[in-house]
Amino acid sequence: MSFLQPVLFVIIGPLIALPLIIHLLSRKTSKQLFFPSVKHLKVSMTRSAAIYRWRHWLLLLLRTLLLTLLLLAFLLPRLHQNGAIANKANRIVMIVIDNSLSMEYSSGGKRSRERASDEAERIINTLQGGDLVNIYSIGNEVASAFNQPGSDITLARKFIRSLEPGVTQADFSKVNRQLGGIKVSDTTTTEIYYLSDFQRSDWANVDFRPLPTSARTLFVDVGATKRANHAVTDLKISGETVIGGLITVEAEVANYSDTAREELVTLLMDGRPAGAKTIYIAPNSTARTTFPLALPEKGKHLLETQLAEDALPSDDHFYAVLDVKEKEEVLIVTDTSDTTRAGTNYLEAALNPFFGAAGGIKPRRVDASKLTQSDLASVTKLFITNASQIDQVAANHLADFLFSGGGIIWYLDSTQDPINLAQVNTAIGTTEVALQLGDWQETEQLNAAQQVISGDFSSPFLQLFAGTRRQDLSRLEVYDNYTAARNNSGDALLVFSDGSPAMTIQEHGLGQLLLLNFSPNPTFSNLANQRFFPVWMQSIIEAFHSNTQRPAFYNVGERVSTEVWRSDIKASNFHDPKGEVVKADIEIMGTRASVAFVAKAPGVYHLSSQGQLAEAFAVNLPPEEADLRPIDLESLPERQDAPRQATLIHSADSNFEHTARGKPIFHWFIAAALFCAIAELGLQMLIRRHSPKVIPTE
Repeated sequence: MSFLQPVLFVIIGPLIALPLIIHLLSRKTSKQLFFPSVKHLKVSMTRSAAIYRWRHWLLLLLRTLLLTLLLLAFLLPRLHQNGAIANKANRIVMIVIDNSLSMEYSSGGKRSRERASDEAERIINTLQGGDLVNIYSIGNEVASAFNQPGSDITLARKFIRSLEPGVTQADFSKVNRQLGGIKVSDTTTTEIYYLSDFQRSDWANVDFRPLPTSARTLFVDVGATKRANHAVTDLKISGETVIGGLITVEAEVANYSDTAREELVTLLMDGRPAGAKTIYIAPNSTARTTFPLALPEKGKHLLETQLAEDALPSDDHFYAVLDVKEKEEVLIVTDTSDTTRAGTNYLEAALNPFFGAAGGIKPRRVDASKLTQSDLASVTKLFITNASQIDQVAANHLADFLFSGGGIIWYLDSTQDPINLAQVNTAIGTTEVALQLGDWQETEQLNAAQQVISGDFSSPFLQLFAGTRRQDLSRLEVYDNYTAARNNSGDALLVFSDGSPAMTIQEHGLGQLLLLNFSPNPTFSNLANQRFFPVWMQSIIEAFHSNTQRPAFYNVGERVSTEVWRSDIKASNFHDPKGEVVKADIEIMGTRASVAFVAKAPGVYHLSSQGQLAEAFAVNLPPEEADLRPIDLESLPERQDAPRQATLIHSADSNFEHTARGKPIFHWFIAAALFCAIAELGLQMLIRRHSPKVIPTE
C-alpha cells in the first residue's frame, strides 16, 4: 500500500493528537460536596460501573482513531496487488497486440482485434509524464510503433488504429526476443501487456526466457467467450491434370465447436459451380468429401472450395490452381525392326494402360539407330529397351539431353547395351556411368532366378514400395540379365540377392539416368506380370525432379517464385486477389524473366497476357488458425521461466489504472471513520443510560 499525497502527513499529522489535547484541557479539579445519604449511595453505585469509569479513555480512543482514518483518507491510499507500482515510479509500457487470423473472429459485433485495439488505448490512457510506451503488432512478422519506447502518445494511437486484419499465425517467441533487448533501469518499472485471444496453436510453445526478469507480464484475454468455427482446411488433387483427364478433388472441412454439424461444401471451377455435397462432421473434428472433376481444356484453371460464411468468414474459402496440359509425350527408344518387340509392347501398355489411350502419358517409339536431336527436343523423359546400336552422334544427343535436365530410364536387355553404354559414357566424359556390364547370363531353372533383397526405399523412384508394400517387390524374378558391377559414380537403389546392383541412379548436369538390370520382356523376367508394373513406371516418370514441381497452393506469408516470358511481364504485372499490382522482384534472363514475391493475402495472384491467364498462384490461410480454442489461461503465469511477476486479466473491462498503480482505497478509510463516529455516538448513549438520575426532595 502507498499514498498519492504522502507530504500531507507532515502537515496534518499533528491533528491526530487533537483529541488527547482536548481531553487533557477539559479535566476538572475534584471538589468535595455533601449530599444526602441516599443520593450519595446512588451516585457511588453508578460510578462503580466499568463503562462509566473508562468512558473518557474509550471516547479518546474512538476520536483519535476517527481522525487518524480521516487523515489517511486525505493521503489517497492505494492497494498494490500483482506487482502494481508506486505512484511516482516511471513506467516502460510494452503493449503486444495479437494480429493473427484468429483475432478476426467476430462476437457481439466486434472482432477480437478491435477489442484488443480498444484495450491498448485504455492502457495508454494510464500513462503519466515520464512514462514511455511502445506498441507491437505480431503476426508472422513483428511490427512496432517505435524502434525504442517513446513518449509520443499520438503516434502510438495512430499505429493502433492502422492495424490491418490478420491473415497469419502469431510468433510470440519472435516478439519476446525483441522485448528482451529493451534497456531497463532500477528507477523504472517495465510492464508487458499481451492482448490476445490466446489461440492454442499460437501460444503452445511460446518462449518467455528472453524477457527481462524484472519485467511484469500481464495477459489480457480479448477473445470471445464462445468460439464456434468451421473452415476448409485442405484440398488434395489426385489424377493427371491433362486435357480430357478425370481428377478427384478431396476437400477437408473442420468443425471446431461442441456440437455436430452438417455442412454444405461447394466446389467452383473458374467461378462456376462444379459440385456440391453435404457432409456430417462430429464435434471438434474434421471430415473429407470428394468431387470428380473432368478437365475439358488446356491452361490455368482456378478451383475454390467454400462453406457458408460464419463469424470468421476468411477461412470458409480454400483455393487451388490447376495447370491442365497436353498429354505428356514419352519416347521409347528401341529396335523397331524387331518383329516380336514383346518388352516394348508391355512397356508401352504400362505407360498408358487406359482404354483408348485416355491416360496422361503418350508413348512414342523411336528406332535407336535413327535417334535425332529433334526427337529429344519435344520430350523431357525417355525409356530405352531392346535397343539397337546407336552411333556416337546419338550418344552425344543423349548426353546433352541429360545435362539439360532430361530423365532416362534404361532397361539393360539388349545385346547392344554394352556398346551403347560405352558410347554414352564417352559422351558424358567427366564421369563414368554407374554400371559396368559383363556377360549376359541366362537362368535355366526358375528357382535360380535373381530376386531383389534390399534397396534405398527413401528414393522417390521407389516411393511406391514404402512400408508394407515393399513385399510386392520381392515377387519380382529376373531370369536373364547382365552380370554387372558398380562403378564409383551413382548410387544403387536396388540390390539382387547375389549382391550385384539391380537398379542405379546417377546425375549428369540437371538430368538423371536410371539403369535397370532387368527387362519388361516376359522372357527375361516376370516384371510385366506384376500388378505394380504400370503404377511403378508412371510413378518413376512423376518422380523425376519432383522436388521442383509447383504446389497447387501456397500459404500466406510464403515466398512465391516462378519464371514467365519476358514479353508477358513487360506488358502486364502480377495482381493480388484485390486486383492491386504486386511488388515483385523481377530479373530478366534473356527471353524469360524470374519473378518472386511474398503472398500477403489469401486468394489468387495472377498474371494476364493478351486477355488470357498466363500465370496464377493460389494462396490460403494457415489451417491451424481455424481451431479457435484457447490454451489453459491459468497456466500462463506458471509458464514464466524466471521469477517475474505475471498477472492474468480475464475481463477486458478491467481498470488498467488500478492494475498499473494500485487500487484506490480511501473510501475504505472513510467508511471506517464513519463507523468510529457511529461507535462514539452509541457509546455516548450507553453512558447516559448509566448516568445517575437525581430526584429532588420536598
